[in-house]
Amino acid sequence: MTKNIATQPLTIPFTETHRIVNRKNNIEYELFVSFPPSYKSDEESYPTIFTTDPNFIFPILVSAMKSLTTMIPDAIIIGIGHADLDFKELDKVTRNARAEVHRARDLLPWKFDKSTKNFTHENLELEAKTVKHSGHAAEFTYFIASEVIPFIEKTYRTKPERTLIGHSFGGLFASWVALNHPTIFQNYLVISPIFHYEDGRIFEEIFNFSKTIPAKIYLCSGSCESFHPDFFKHLERFHDEIKTSPQVTTKVEIFEDEYHCSTVPFAISKGLRFLHQKAEYCKLAE
Repeated sequence: MTKNIATQPLTIPFTETHRIVNRKNNIEYELFVSFPPSYKSDEESYPTIFTTDPNFIFPILVSAMKSLTTMIPDAIIIGIGHADLDFKELDKVTRNARAEVHRARDLLPWKFDKSTKNFTHENLELEAKTVKHSGHAAEFTYFIASEVIPFIEKTYRTKPERTLIGHSFGGLFASWVALNHPTIFQNYLVISPIFHYEDGRIFEEIFNFSKTIPAKIYLCSGSCESFHPDFFKHLERFHDEIKTSPQVTTKVEIFEDEYHCSTVPFAISKGLRFLHQKAEYCKLAE
């Protein structure tokens, strides 16, 4: 026998949300924050893991951290999302279209040039609507460094050890941040990056990569991804070029039979272990 019980939204334990407005452009963002169960009962400080695209990645990341709790140190997880993507108020089509515009604006480092060849979407109409807003990753990075991180460090007990996770547009963004702003984060989990954007312009900025600042960078994708004919070649090239730095620990991995989105859970599990695995466990790095 069933009872008629009013439906309640599902919540993730030990999580909080905050609204924060970018003072430069007045855009409102939503921060999703998850902290270890022990956070409320101890006085410890914790490293932080930041991710873009939290509507997709944040629940996977929180779940993975619980599964890896004996293998990697506890951490505070922060998802940097957009405040105008309310699931209650927007239908799926509107929400997804708006999210793509936000992602192109915040995560793509350069304005899309229509003269360049391949991009990402097979849907040219969606591509046209999305990429015309692109090219503001520098402003988004400044917002993270000057407003988001100080807010998190003021609100929570944190250590000065930060990881950045990005997928697709976010993978390109995380790689660009590593090259151009290497002091903000120390670790990078780069999933299925669209290095072909703007005809591989990211490779023109490899020379910016610091030879003196330590960094750990995990790169990966699924074997079934087919956005661009040089997708895997670009991934290997980026890995090969950054590993020449004596201060960089890096690894590239391809997950068999996985696609652009299905690779994310594997990437998070393997990537977090590569970046943060405790000394008593076998390291995944060669």
